[in-house]
Amino acid sequence: MTGSGGVRPRVLVTGATEVVGRAAIDCLLDVGVRTRALVPPTEAAGVPDAVDVAFGDLTAPESLDAALVEIDAMLLMPTGAPNREVLERIRTAGLRRIIVLSSASAPWERAQPRASRHFLAWEQAVEATGLGWTHIRPAGLMAASWQWAEDIRSDSVVREGFPTARYPYVHEWDVAAVAVAALLDQRHDGARYLTTGPAAISAADRVRDLAEAIGRPLRLEQLSEDQAIARWRALGYDEDSIEIQLIVSRDQVDKPPRPKRTVEKVLGRPALPFSQWAIDHAEDFQ
Repeated sequence: MTGSGGVRPRVLVTGATEVVGRAAIDCLLDVGVRTRALVPPTEAAGVPDAVDVAFGDLTAPESLDAALVEIDAMLLMPTGAPNREVLERIRTAGLRRIIVLSSASAPWERAQPRASRHFLAWEQAVEATGLGWTHIRPAGLMAASWQWAEDIRSDSVVREGFPTARYPYVHEWDVAAVAVAALLDQRHDGARYLTTGPAAISAADRVRDLAEAIGRPLRLEQLSEDQAIARWRALGYDEDSIEIQLIVSRDQVDKPPRPKRTVEKVLGRPALPFSQWAIDHAEDFQ
């Protein structure tokens, strides 16, 4: 995909200071794509100097007008509920395609009556615009392991419920690279890409890789279900979310999801393993 006169397209990234959005910006800059970030004023410092910055967010329709000028494609990180006015402004701005940074939970949301319809609702709303679209549905991000950083730094202990539950966590760089491929090539229009890492891994696997990356032993301490529930409450989970998390965690012990080859099919290389993520972020745990 190119703009008029062979100029590389201009892409708008929302959620630009979040882990995947930030990685996507780096991927876009690496291939010479003119990039604009939509951020609240308080987050501008997290955007590279080479990126054009527009202040605003998806909950304020009037903030989008300047951000959408001369934009060909948009990486959209859902915020709040879909807003009809926001989507209408996007639809009429002249974009060719919207890439939705969704979640592997989107199809699951359809089947679970008590689940939030957050990601599924955004997918459906974007499809209704009539623009080209691709939904990127990452499995849990490897970056979720950052929640252990303080405990690892303080006493080298990871405390986790369901330590034998396994899940094919995905590196943020793989999610970002798949999203950028969809932004720049219309052949991905209409795809729903479930992106996973190369293997379903447990907390014990991740702790082992982190210990090797930072060069010191770590200990994994198992929380009881009650302790795990208390932690989720402390993190702000509501009771429905806690019940869903329990169901998912138990399933991941007995029937872990199988990894998909989406990253390899889209990018032509295998998905990055957690051991690579641990090396990439080792300093965060020192």
